[in-house]
Amino acid sequence: MSTYAVESSVTRTDGMFLEDTSPLTSVNSTKAIIAGDVVRSYDDQIGDYNQEIVALNTRKQSFREKKLYVQGIKASEVRMDDNQTKGRIINSDQQAELKKIAFDAGVNTDELYAAIDSGFISEENLDTIMEGVDSQIKNLNSTSEIKMIYFQSVIDARKQAMMMLSNLMKSDSDTKAAIIQNMK
Repeated sequence: MSTYAVESSVTRTDGMFLEDTSPLTSVNSTKAIIAGDVVRSYDDQIGDYNQEIVALNTRKQSFREKKLYVQGIKASEVRMDDNQTKGRIINSDQQAELKKIAFDAGVNTDELYAAIDSGFISEENLDTIMEGVDSQIKNLNSTSEIKMIYFQSVIDARKQAMMMLSNLMKSDSDTKAAIIQNMK
């Protein structure tokens, strides 16, 4: 069984220096080193979770903006086509954007793309795109909530490791102070 030697010295009143090699100090120092490494590990995990949560929030914001775009088209003037279907006339820029939104929302069917390409999009097609966007937002919210739970658990674990490190350092300091006091 190996222990780490702690290099420190304690001054006696007669001017002599004694090396402090008590097993308690060595064990506590080793524990402190390990606890410090654990804290650094938790710091890395916290940073990773933070980046993931920021990325999820960015994606949610993107889908919210896409939803607003579709709602803007839904708010435009309603017309009827030859089959008496209610819908909206959309220009080529809107067609391209709606295709992109439909693809991102996972509702990219040939039928929907054909309706978008026609330049006349029905209420049902817009509702389909909105439902896809809402579904993506809901999924991202669920994922974000789970990540936040893990994030909080890592923060709590880091807090415990910091308390342990603090207690070890205080114990080591108290031991050294007692040795110095006994030598006076």
